[in-house]
Amino acid sequence: MTDVAASLMSLDEAEELTVRQVHDLYRSHVNRSQVALMTSFGFGRELVDHAEGAWIHTRDGRRILDFTGGVGVLHHGHNHPRILAARRRFQERQRMEVHKTYFSPYIAALGHNLAQLLPGDLGMSFFPNSGAEAVEGAVKLAFKYHAGRRAQILHADISFHGKLLGSGSLTGSAQSAAFK
Repeated sequence: MTDVAASLMSLDEAEELTVRQVHDLYRSHVNRSQVALMTSFGFGRELVDHAEGAWIHTRDGRRILDFTGGVGVLHHGHNHPRILAARRRFQERQRMEVHKTYFSPYIAALGHNLAQLLPGDLGMSFFPNSGAEAVEGAVKLAFKYHAGRRAQILHADISFHGKLLGSGSLTGSAQSAAFK
């Protein structure tokens, strides 16, 4: 075994990390500022053991109702049985995840289903990779719809719209102004 391979962390080792170890690894390898920011608001002081539906269960046995929706990405809750069944099916059949350079029958079917559910002529969907890309897409759509005649964009003034320059420029809160 090489020295590099010996220094890699296994899944079991990751699951045994303490809060302090996780914070140290974040500071060294992920985002140093995130640890200071999150802990200053009282978050990140315990680790999650598991999550189910709208509930997060911490390692210390607390049960927390999750109102955040995974910061906009998990509004279906955590570990929903139908979603887990679909994930198992993907794994068993070795299906490829959605890929931007190959057509996906799953994206095609989802676009079709959304068109059936949406009113009127709302028949096209945009599937972005991130929230910032979604905001950028919305700005472009508004610009195109108004043929460039509108100079202002309505946005929430206590908000966070993303870290990219375009979406970040719409962030109205002073706390997030550093992203501008």
